[in-house]
Amino acid sequence: MFHKKTFQFLATSFLFGCLLASCESDMEKIKLVTENKKFPIERGIKIEMTYTDSGIIRVKMLAPLIERYQEERPYTEMKKGLTCYFYNSNHQVESMLKARYAIRWENEKLMEARDSVIVINTKGETLISEQIFWNEVTKKIYSKNKLVTITQKDQILYGYGFESNEDFTKYKIFKLKGIIKLNEETNAATTK
Repeated sequence: MFHKKTFQFLATSFLFGCLLASCESDMEKIKLVTENKKFPIERGIKIEMTYTDSGIIRVKMLAPLIERYQEERPYTEMKKGLTCYFYNSNHQVESMLKARYAIRWENEKLMEARDSVIVINTKGETLISEQIFWNEVTKKIYSKNKLVTITQKDQILYGYGFESNEDFTKYKIFKLKGIIKLNEETNAATTK
């Protein structure tokens, strides 16, 4: 027969052992989760960044959330979207880019914007696409085989893939699929 104290000791030891086993199990789960999850090395909320060239502001970027990751291929992610303003040498806004999501590959100086991308220039011309790239080195904005729609004052162009300068004043659509002429008097559209 067990004495009451021996029984209490064995019961306490058993419970303590169960707790340790459950802690190890939870720690293993935590280890598995954290091994597969990437964590940012920097995180910023309501960020405003400027890019300069020879002391002149060329781009101002606003983002509600920015997270920077130091991976083999370092990147900065803007999961809640961004707005970029491109300036000329007189510090006047030449164009604006807006998207619901963006990622910038640091080494390549390449940004991908996607999900409801809009680019507007000073002439009021508007580009709409689901994905575009901005190459900071070549100073080009482009897409690869994605549907783009460019609305001008008197017509709407649509096709697949395009390339433009940063201020979206000189552009071309690679696979033009159609032109819709806008009639100013009746505000109606006719196809060409």
